[in-house]
Amino acid sequence: MLNKQELYREEYKEYLMDLFSKAWNRKPVDFIYSLLRVTGIHQGHWDPYTELLEGFEDYNNILNYSDTLKGKTPFRVGLLMYCQAIEITAIHELLANLLRCASGQEFVIKPFSQLHIGKKNNPFSYVPPSANKKIKELKKIANSINDTKFSSIIDSFYNDQIRNSFVHSDYCITSEEYRWTEGGPASSVSLDYINDLITRTFAFYEALLNVWKSWLLWFNKHPKYFKLPQYEVFELLTNENGLYGFEVHFSNGEKAHFSREANKIDAVNLSPNEDGTINFFVGDLGKLERLWKINGKEFVE
Repeated sequence: MLNKQELYREEYKEYLMDLFSKAWNRKPVDFIYSLLRVTGIHQGHWDPYTELLEGFEDYNNILNYSDTLKGKTPFRVGLLMYCQAIEITAIHELLANLLRCASGQEFVIKPFSQLHIGKKNNPFSYVPPSANKKIKELKKIANSINDTKFSSIIDSFYNDQIRNSFVHSDYCITSEEYRWTEGGPASSVSLDYINDLITRTFAFYEALLNVWKSWLLWFNKHPKYFKLPQYEVFELLTNENGLYGFEVHFSNGEKAHFSREANKIDAVNLSPNEDGTINFFVGDLGKLERLWKINGKEFVE
């Protein structure tokens, strides 16, 4: 018989598999950009996703250990991990782009840029939006495509009052309740509710990471080359971990490249447009032909 976390995980997995599939079927290339989280070049350990995987391993170990702890300690540890988990920008951006693809929109590198608060006379300095603002934006995108399931799933584990009170240390834990006073009248919820919130959160993230990984591995079985409408050939780059990058071949012999590995993100002839969509440096436009080519040779499927 499945325990609560396993039941929640299966519920979330069913929805996420459907969302990933819709995104792939509607905007396949942009879906690939979303899985890879296309961005600029980075050398060394600059990928939050890698840190996320390491962090979740630590969290699972702590949760297993906390089962033997008594009193308030398991709840403090659980809430600390809960607050960090629901703040993960990489996850918010992935979900935003999956929803965008499912709605027929293009991938954008920073899907929440419209929520940034800029600083005067410095376009490179801004205040990023809060988790609450990003969650509201995600729900807005989902509602625009009549996806009512997304909001109910997020609401099943995201509680901004709990997040805010814990992060600002405005809470008390009794033998039965979690209590807070900031941001309105004094409020409380049962510790059973807190425990369920934490359980659901980690079930969601476990389901999301598993589905994400399964799609990356799925591309090992997918044809490595396919034609794009503007006489470009899209090549998938895969290894034992699945999809890790792509190359776009142009008919004039040039190509664009993107790859994401644990300690390196490489991007060649690729840059963002003003709206955050992907742009390629094609090279000599006069040498482009109405033929699909790879390295100057005609591509035959």
